[in-house]
Amino acid sequence: MSPTTPMYFRLFVDRELLCRFMWQIWLDVEVINSNSEEAFMTKLATLAGLALLLTVGYATAQQNTMSAGRPSAVLTPDQCNGIWSKAVPTGDTLAQANAAPYIVNFTQVDTNNDGSIDKKEFNTACAKGMVKNPQ
Repeated sequence: MSPTTPMYFRLFVDRELLCRFMWQIWLDVEVINSNSEEAFMTKLATLAGLALLLTVGYATAQQNTMSAGRPSAVLTPDQCNGIWSKAVPTGDTLAQANAAPYIVNFTQVDTNNDGSIDKKEFNTACAKGMVKNPQ
């Protein structure tokens, strides 16, 4: 970020800067306010705001939509076999039309570019985290 970026924008992008800013408000409250009840309420509001911002930031960071073909958690071989059984009841190949609930990025998994995923490609993708567990 450039030095000309507005302070309020930099606060919400940089968590460390946000925490330092909130800590400075916390310290300034004691100096500015002579009324101890007002200082306490200001500190409480500051802490509540900081907790809310950090909680929202943490919650949104935990969402994994697996978009753009990013790998997810690597599954165990038993989980991979279970998902293969659900995805391909016949045990042959998984067509691209049926792959969306199970495969993160079809073009990366279909290494031979035949338009379907065989068991070997599926197992390789599963070991790399490219298979989703739809539950």
